[in-house]
Amino acid sequence: MSERSPASSAFEDLFKFNPEPQLRLTLAYATAPNYEARFEALEKLIDKCYRTLVDGRAENREESEDQLSQRIVDMLKFASVNAEHDTKVGGHCDIIVRGPEDFLWIGEAKVHKSYQWLVDGFLQLSRRYATGLKGRNRGEIVIYHREGKSRLVLEKWRQIIDKEFSDVTVTHEISDGELCFRTSHICPNSGLTFHVRHCIIPLMHKPVK
Repeated sequence: MSERSPASSAFEDLFKFNPEPQLRLTLAYATAPNYEARFEALEKLIDKCYRTLVDGRAENREESEDQLSQRIVDMLKFASVNAEHDTKVGGHCDIIVRGPEDFLWIGEAKVHKSYQWLVDGFLQLSRRYATGLKGRNRGEIVIYHREGKSRLVLEKWRQIIDKEFSDVTVTHEISDGELCFRTSHICPNSGLTFHVRHCIIPLMHKPVK
């Protein structure tokens, strides 16, 4: 049995004794031993950003697609993640995250105004930005939705994926308590598999009293 390094021991002690969720997520991302663990840790950080947007929906109800995406980037930066907005990677990406060993995650964000607008975003992500290369084979469709009953919109989007993209496979269905599903497809550019998580963020703020 190998001994733990001093750095490893220190990190494990922080995980064990520090109750602050943000620090735990940041450390999980920073100390991820491989690409898969880094993607998993990043998704948890991004989910926390989404929840923060939902909590602040009264304040951000007038913000544009770019402003909402910049909020996510700023929150990721606060968590010591190398995130950028509107950076050119085969095109102008809404949210990108770079990490060690050429790690790259891409998010394409849309304020929902029509399903064709979402189709356009998915085409940008899947056909223009995605490569499928090792450590660069995951991305996200981020749907900002302000009209209520967001799950129904996501379910309709799931059906459109089936109808419009015969080369795309749904790998994880929408489940209770979640507002996301997952797909995979072969990148036309590389011939490698690219995985996409489709998430909708419910931002309706229409109080009745």
